[in-house]
Amino acid sequence: RLEINGRRYLPRDDSILISSSIRWSSESGSEEYEERWLICIGKHQQLSEDSSDSVYIGYIGDATENHSAGYDTALVGSCVGATIFCICCCECCRRFCKETEEESDSEASTSPSRRLQDRVLPVPPSLPRQCEHSEPPLPQTKQLNGISAAYVLEIFPALARQSTGLENPNFHEMAPAVATGETGLGYGKTCPEDGEPNCSIVDAVEEHHKGKVSHFVSWCWACRLNDFIGALRAWTKGDRIDAGEAYLWICFFCDNQYRLPKSGTLFSSANELQRVLESRLGRAGQMLVLVDAETTCAKRAWCLFEVFTCVDKQLPITIMLPATREGLQETFSTIDLRTARATSTADEDMINEVVLTGAGFDAANARVRDRLLECLKH
Repeated sequence: RLEINGRRYLPRDDSILISSSIRWSSESGSEEYEERWLICIGKHQQLSEDSSDSVYIGYIGDATENHSAGYDTALVGSCVGATIFCICCCECCRRFCKETEEESDSEASTSPSRRLQDRVLPVPPSLPRQCEHSEPPLPQTKQLNGISAAYVLEIFPALARQSTGLENPNFHEMAPAVATGETGLGYGKTCPEDGEPNCSIVDAVEEHHKGKVSHFVSWCWACRLNDFIGALRAWTKGDRIDAGEAYLWICFFCDNQYRLPKSGTLFSSANELQRVLESRLGRAGQMLVLVDAETTCAKRAWCLFEVFTCVDKQLPITIMLPATREGLQETFSTIDLRTARATSTADEDMINEVVLTGAGFDAANARVRDRLLECLKH
């Protein structure tokens, strides 16, 4: 039961209550202010007799509702209601910012919270605040950079061979030499994400070797350098891609390997893992699946989950193949997320959680198999 401005309301079961708040302090930090308000969407029975005063409550009613039954009903469509709500929010923010700026200029003693109180509806302190949660924030919306395909093809191979002393190392063998440690390309350089020393390879290279991501690459660290470069080169030539204009999200280059926790995972929950992947995929807009000579990707949880997410988001997929396709159709036909593994058991468990609570293994396997087999035809 809600009591607002002297009027009592009883929300119906099909109502939605949204409680929110803002909190700020004065520039000196000596004063703190907090305002809370409530948005109700649904039908609410008015328990008091007085109905003449306006109340800052928005709700969407049913055209068949009988006003004589004691219900306030607003015959407003959902789209119109949502639009009005957005306009009100924007106007409130605009006015608040303007008043804050004016106060700063005049050094007036009146707090903007007093003026804001005149326009928002206070919520009783005991009312649950449904908007609060402990989930991690959404990924930042600044530009997501990828590494230039030209850099990977023309500069990185010689660097990797020289640093490792191996002719054809895999990426596990390359990481200590070029991605982490004192010999890493980002060692000692400031990370733009947190301002701390040591950054990712993409943040360490010269500006013309990085740019707004255009392709998300799904691949495995067990892939050998020659297979990786060969598949990437075949893709740029076959699809007539300008390597200097293709910027790839490749975790080895773009994730800061210096920040990888001892747990082996960068994510605190399955929900965060899913949201970060969806954000990166969405900003890239398309996926490249790199298949090495051992078809390792067909047995790795991350690769299969990335393909499944891409299929679910209806984004284009291109397969970058090794020199031969022999056996690929059979391998793709037996893909099973249940038996796929990840280097980090924490990541593996979270991937399984996302799949189990979503489409389920059978549906996910079918979608991944069908899409990869379809890609092979082209």
